[in-house]
Amino acid sequence: MVKLLAIETTGLRGSVALHAEGRLVLGRELDPAGGRSAATLVPAIKDSLAEAGWRAADLTGIAVVTGPGSFTGLRVGVTTARVLAYTLGQPIVGIDALEVLAAASEAAGRVVSAAIDAQRGDVACARFYVDGERVRPVRLDAGFQVVRVADWLASGNGASGAGIDLWENNTDRKTGNLSELFFQKVQKSLQEGYLYSSPVLDRLRLTRAEEEERGLIAPERRQVQARVVARLAECRFLSGEADDVWTLLPVYSRRSAAEEKALMQEGNDSGKVDLA
Repeated sequence: MVKLLAIETTGLRGSVALHAEGRLVLGRELDPAGGRSAATLVPAIKDSLAEAGWRAADLTGIAVVTGPGSFTGLRVGVTTARVLAYTLGQPIVGIDALEVLAAASEAAGRVVSAAIDAQRGDVACARFYVDGERVRPVRLDAGFQVVRVADWLASGNGASGAGIDLWENNTDRKTGNLSELFFQKVQKSLQEGYLYSSPVLDRLRLTRAEEEERGLIAPERRQVQARVVARLAECRFLSGEADDVWTLLPVYSRRSAAEEKALMQEGNDSGKVDLA
């Protein structure tokens, strides 16, 4: 039996979930008083296992959101997941936060532009096609971009699909050709414009009608949630996929302020002329 633990620490609180044989067994948000710290995450995992009547040794896989996201939350989540996977001798998979948002949207037949707060008025974003016949949404961009929030929200109006890397991600391995049916479905969705999903949209304080008019995914479906992480992870595990516990690392949306300051200082120093 497949028994998974999923860990999500990208949001302000974070969550964990237990998943078995295609269904959610238990989901739990982290204690808001402790935030996304190890002191909060580990007790939440222990309490969840106890409530489900599971032992840690019963787990057959560990899943964790690897980013993009902020430093503190991702470090805590990924480190905890790696320690558990190594200790239990079980496989681990890292799940993209943007893929989780696209899957949570349940917007079958549409292109969803998912975004995570990158601080300083920016978001890290990527586009996915949500196919109702697949558990995992299909990534349309090779990676993610960091852009201004306003630019992100303006990107999908009358979109033509230019720049979407369909070839690299959806090429038939045998023929080398893109599925014509898939291409047509994506193009149809692009003509209708993107749907948008991100926790940052909560700050707009729009009514439900205003959100629907602007193509925003409903608030309850635009959060990165451990229960969705578990669903995507099960799909990967059943396909025989796993990550290396030694090399799995967080993917940060941007450098820390300290790193950017150091790089700026290096640039200033390299431009100095020694007149001595």
